[in-house]
Amino acid sequence: MPIALFHRRTIQQGLREFHARLGVLIARFNVPATRRSRIDEPFVPAQVVSKIRAVPRLNSSGGYTPRVSTPNPIRARGPIDLAKVEAAASDMLRALGYDLTYESLQDTPRRVSRMYEELLTVKPFESTTFPNDGEYDELVVVRDIPFHALCEHHLLPFTGVAHVGYIPGPRIVGLSKLARVVDMYSRDLQVQERMTAQVANWLEQHLEPRGVGVVLEAEHLCMTV
Repeated sequence: MPIALFHRRTIQQGLREFHARLGVLIARFNVPATRRSRIDEPFVPAQVVSKIRAVPRLNSSGGYTPRVSTPNPIRARGPIDLAKVEAAASDMLRALGYDLTYESLQDTPRRVSRMYEELLTVKPFESTTFPNDGEYDELVVVRDIPFHALCEHHLLPFTGVAHVGYIPGPRIVGLSKLARVVDMYSRDLQVQERMTAQVANWLEQHLEPRGVGVVLEAEHLCMTV
């Protein structure tokens, strides 16, 4: 179930370059394309949900105007109350008809609470970026980044790989940070479409790249079990 989101952050001259490189990006992901779009049309690959953002304007200093309208934070929530999660897991098992006096089930509520704590706790990291002093303008891609997240509709996992690419603007980031960004947004109750947008928005806000491409491919257990 691939979900893709593509941002265009180029002015008119750069659009043709980005469309050409985006075509290469799509080819590397082995996603079939229905057609090559004209410069003023979205690039729409087959069997992929895609979104394209509006082209930003140049500011008075000749640089790109940063996007400010797209919310990007991890959804705010309170601390995890392990005791309440454990009690809720016990109540659920009893409601399902299970006897928690069985030896194999006695510690299950505690394990469930610890599992959710691990899956929903974001690992902090420093989002260090660097000036693009070398004026590198080629496509940067990290493929096959493994991830897992919890579907917010059923609390079942969906797992897969992320492919993240961008064309550098004024700043660049270490390749390992792209995987950390994917991991950061996976540790939430998620839907694949929102997670795709969050990864792309993070790159856009921190790097102001000339183009961003994000593809998430995942298997949803709520669909396969």
